[in-house]
Amino acid sequence: MSSRSLTTSDTGSKLARQTLERKGLSQRSLMGELGFAWSTINKFFNCKPVDRFHFIEICQRLELDWE
Repeated sequence: MSSRSLTTSDTGSKLARQTLERKGLSQRSLMGELGFAWSTINKFFNCKPVDRFHFIEICQRLELDWE
């Protein structure tokens, strides 16, 4: 059975931050675009467990391979 939550690695978090900056986005704007709670976005970028659905959606929006 797969886990209901996923966590970014340190490297993945750095890559996500770089991608966010390259796309001219902020964490708050990403939150607004996706309609997720601030805590979800904050956890994603701080290597904390995030619901699998949200994790995949954030990665897809940033055009990152979530696996």
